[in-house]
Amino acid sequence: MPADSAPQSSLRANFFSCLIAGAALFYTLISGTVGPILKHNFVLATQHRPEAFTELYFDSTLQAPLPTSAPAGQKRSFSFHITNHENRRFHYVYHATALEDGRVTPIVTGSVSLDEGASTDITVPFTLTAPNTQAMVTVELEQPAQFISFRSES
Repeated sequence: MPADSAPQSSLRANFFSCLIAGAALFYTLISGTVGPILKHNFVLATQHRPEAFTELYFDSTLQAPLPTSAPAGQKRSFSFHITNHENRRFHYVYHATALEDGRVTPIVTGSVSLDEGASTDITVPFTLTAPNTQAMVTVELEQPAQFISFRSES
């Protein structure tokens, strides 16, 4: 055996013992700290989770087209539709308002609870007060925050 072979085998032994220690440390880190995170991310990436959303729109099938003409002092009405796709029972609070001549006038505030997949149509009577003006009628949901609007002339 050559004279320099003993230091090489000692060097190899140190290298392999460091490699084994490093692998053991890596395994400990992965299994104790990073492993649960990787598992959680894998579960999130492979699970199918339907998107949660709410449908809110004016329903012109229940009634003639939206009242784009509403003479001042005459009662008109409109309908809007809510469908729950929030993946759970959801409680909706809604507000209907009319913006006339720079003033916001409340029309109605209400609420409805809907099971997942359920829907409802809500009919709202309203009366514009200012003659010969354009009004913006708005229905707003508090949560999820969304709104729809239409214009009406008095």
